Amino acid sequence: MEQIEKVIELSKELSRIGLEVNKINFNYKIETNKDSKFWKTKLENFQNYSEKCISYYNVCYSILKLFNSEESQIFLFKISKYRQMTTKIEKFIEEIIKNPAIMSSKDMQQSKWSKESKMNFTESFQNCLTHEKDMNSKFNEFYEKNIKFQIEGKINKQD
Repeated sequence: MEQIEKVIELSKELSRIGLEVNKINFNYKIETNKDSKFWKTKLENFQNYSEKCISYYNVCYSILKLFNSEESQIFLFKISKYRQMTTKIEKFIEEIIKNPAIMSSKDMQQSKWSKESKMNFTESFQNCLTHEKDMNSKFNEFYEKNIKFQIEGKINKQD
């Protein structure tokens, strides 16, 4: 299969997975004063979201690999880092499920451990969101600069 045809096929898969990610409707907003049921749902939602994102990023990697081995290896490293970050967040949420008071903004007598846990959780969420934005930005930049015009040319020739 020609390189551009493969990219077109992978781009369609990327679009399909992207729609699935959007349907999950996950957000990184930190909630306070919620019960363990809320956090169980948040954990399930996050796990579903992060798995779909991994699938999405794996397709991005496959596209990058067709054009630039070095860039694809860097992106693969970023996928691995994303997986580590999501695993850490899942552990934080599991801790919150056991003790939802960690996220309480009304508890003035929170322990030092609770305050640190809340701060670490918030920081991990923010870092993961920033990492995702960076990955998306890097891929989109590469795609726009190196791939898009070739695909458009191929599609225009088919019309």
